[in-house]
Amino acid sequence: MRVLDTIKRFQGWAFAGALAAVLAACGGGGGGAGGNASDSTTGSSGTSGTTSLALQTSGSNVVTLTVAAGPNPDLPNTGFVTVKVCSPTDATLCDTIPNVLVDTGSVGLRVLASKLTNTLSSLTQQVDTTSGNGIDECEVFASSYTWGTVREASVTLGSETTSAGQNIQVINDTSTQGPVPTDCDSAGAGNIDNSASSLGANGIVGVNGIQYDCGTACVSASTPVDAYYYRCPSTTSACASINVPLAKQIANVVYGMATDNNGVIIQLPAISGSGAVSATGALILGIGTQSNNALESASPIPTDAYGDFTATMNGSSIANSFVDTGSTAYTFTQSQLGLSICTDSGLTDFFCPSSTTTEPVVFTDTSGASANRYSGSISIASAASVLEGASANYAIDDVAAVNTYVSISGLDFGMPFFYARNVYIGNQTGIDGTGGYVAVSPLGS
Repeated sequence: MRVLDTIKRFQGWAFAGALAAVLAACGGGGGGAGGNASDSTTGSSGTSGTTSLALQTSGSNVVTLTVAAGPNPDLPNTGFVTVKVCSPTDATLCDTIPNVLVDTGSVGLRVLASKLTNTLSSLTQQVDTTSGNGIDECEVFASSYTWGTVREASVTLGSETTSAGQNIQVINDTSTQGPVPTDCDSAGAGNIDNSASSLGANGIVGVNGIQYDCGTACVSASTPVDAYYYRCPSTTSACASINVPLAKQIANVVYGMATDNNGVIIQLPAISGSGAVSATGALILGIGTQSNNALESASPIPTDAYGDFTATMNGSSIANSFVDTGSTAYTFTQSQLGLSICTDSGLTDFFCPSSTTTEPVVFTDTSGASANRYSGSISIASAASVLEGASANYAIDDVAAVNTYVSISGLDFGMPFFYARNVYIGNQTGIDGTGGYVAVSPLGS
């Protein structure tokens, strides 16, 4: 499945060399504001009208989502929530963790061990039944990875709490985890995210509409999947790849909620084309389960087993496309976007059109079985203009980076896409990858 393939992109490209100082105060230049005036959907929808959900600020299922400076002040366009992690056996023993990155491109909660000062020793580690060894996990990103133990916890978002047996990854759990396996380190390009600075957050809550981070592929394979789950005899003895039953895998916390567990909505306000110091929106739990999370007129577009769909842009229809709050920029190849790449030193991994460009986009079902579709547009400004301003702007809606990852063939509609929109991520209803969807509508007033 697609794991978190994104938060390191902007960090790895944009902050190399001279741009490290520039993006510490990212702001400036021109661009579109929101860019969603043409948003529309066709096909079946939540209602027969044209209404759109307004920005929600209260409710038991509403979690404040803030785009602002985080643990790594050089990393813009990251959306944070606060998560509470409690002992699975003592609801009064908890840690409240701010600056947890919301990621629609991955699955499950991953938290730095250093942020679990009250609860770490009370979180039961999952154990491999055959060997009796503790279970550790390697989570590989596009250019880095996390390594840590698999532990049970109780997790709260907003006012809603999972069951006590929610599996999470505890990153850099040095008191218990085994040494990093060679295949894990190689798969993550040798770049381990084991601190708030390197991760850009205190943790990651992955809300892609998939229940388990590996799923059936990791349950009974003749040869265990590389760079995923391991049994580790001790903190010094070599770990070995293993199969893991679903009940011991990292799981999407939304599925673990008693109610409002069928998906999420990401809402962010419109911002100026020149960016904003911060932006405050909402992560809403559930879709159509309360009066504040109605699908309204948005049309659900079925996604494949990985949460992907087909997107049409610049005259081409491209499968394996996705929406991803973990990507700090739109991310496309030059042939997909058809715009000029920047030539300024430190910016050659970004696009620099001569003027702000509006690109029409259409989302459709990859299988072709559904008539539902989303039509809208995105704005792309020159990265040289947007990123080289003097103000400390952390919310930017019109920057695009160049995709150099061969393994990622689809269009990546990253964090800029989410401003001024409702983006619905419908959870899959079957372990076989069916029933998931994405839907988009303009943010209502």
